Amino acid sequence: MAEPTNLSFLNTALLSGCPICVCETTDAELFATQAYPFKPTFTYMNTTITSDFFQLFYSHIEKYPKFEANLFHRGYKSVVDTLMRGMRPKRNFTDFAYLRHYRNVIGGKLRLLYLSADVPSKHVEWFRALHGANVIPMFGTAQTAGVATAGMFYDYASAIENHNVGAPLACNEIKLIDTNPFTVEDKPNPRGSVAIRGSNVSAALWNEDPVALNDGWLTLPVTAEILPNGTFDIIGPLSTITKSDAASGLVLAQPLERTLLSTNVIT
Repeated sequence: MAEPTNLSFLNTALLSGCPICVCETTDAELFATQAYPFKPTFTYMNTTITSDFFQLFYSHIEKYPKFEANLFHRGYKSVVDTLMRGMRPKRNFTDFAYLRHYRNVIGGKLRLLYLSADVPSKHVEWFRALHGANVIPMFGTAQTAGVATAGMFYDYASAIENHNVGAPLACNEIKLIDTNPFTVEDKPNPRGSVAIRGSNVSAALWNEDPVALNDGWLTLPVTAEILPNGTFDIIGPLSTITKSDAASGLVLAQPLERTLLSTNVIT
């Protein structure tokens, strides 16, 4: 609840007069138990809870007989193909026989789901396939009112092919600044520290000294990469980047963690 994004959504819900359910757990089964009576139509999940949901789902799939598991995976692939064409999946046999039952564990009414920036794209794909809902990855910090970028409706293929958190909001601009070891001249895509300017940017947080803005630009302690389609991929804080003997010369901890979380080996 203390996440900046959560607070923004809570304020919006209060202003709109919407019923609110705050789940006090990072365990997927407990989350489902708490959320089911309310049958939410909108929710926000961070990396911990989405990863637990993902692993919980596949732990059930692994228990299927071989023939049924193959049938499920063929149906799931057809759902992903629908997403790659820029369409949300429709109701079909796979949805009726499999996905509907898992969707109903949190009420089956979900229409909009926001996910935090470091959620792996495999999990984003799975939530879209499972719920047939608009699932939007996003990035933001406390200094940007919790949100600075968001994925686009119907831009489903790009999130599957390349992890990204969408494009900047209409209320702010984003640029990258050269920060060792990254530069905006990097190939194949520019990389650097994130600088934001806009109406949602705060120069100071509660009980903290204000920071100096350079012509309205606030530099965040976060590095990112701009993809060819204009969306951003968050690399992570500089503290999570270390030098190595690899071909790139760097170990990027946050992208590596996303890759590991996308596998069924890590639980």
